[in-house]
Amino acid sequence: MSEMSQIVPVAELERRMRPGAYSSGGFLGPVESLESVIERDRQVLTKLGISYERLADGLEKVLQSVLDKRKDLLEKNHREYSKREGETPIPNLYRPVPVPGFSLDNLPDAESGYTVEGHLQVFIAQYRGLQECPWKCEYENWGGFDFLILNQKSGEYVTGPGLIVHLIRKHRFFEGIESPYRVDPAKVVNVLQLIPETDSK
Repeated sequence: MSEMSQIVPVAELERRMRPGAYSSGGFLGPVESLESVIERDRQVLTKLGISYERLADGLEKVLQSVLDKRKDLLEKNHREYSKREGETPIPNLYRPVPVPGFSLDNLPDAESGYTVEGHLQVFIAQYRGLQECPWKCEYENWGGFDFLILNQKSGEYVTGPGLIVHLIRKHRFFEGIESPYRVDPAKVVNVLQLIPETDSK
């Protein structure tokens, strides 16, 4: 558990995370245990040989690159920016609908979204409001968008809310197994092709 989770009682955190409290879909399912979810994901990361910081850094690097590109595009040509944003084919995770099934035989047009590192295709859905952290942390403005990151080489992809970078780094939390906003740690590792830290020395 993080320092913040020791300050806020687990029962109160779970209340905030239930569907309809801090978010319509919930950070946890109706009866999921926060501690059990965090422990399960800790075991997954341990087996993969990836730290929370490494995973959060990888996600942040890709997403920050896209946010910077979007900001530059807005400043250079508002009309072009608006057109591209309107073409973003990522579903609205606040009204969950099926995510398109990508594969090597079914990839989106290479001109859509934003290309990062030559092989990652990233889509952003921006929202007007900001999602508050259940721990009531102050954090950078990452709570107002959802993302889809597609690895064009493998056809694998991962979706999630921008707030997840903060949740992973500060609270070791990927959201509940039953949450529509959950980010599967193994998927992030595969999509970003993160190398286990024991192998990178």
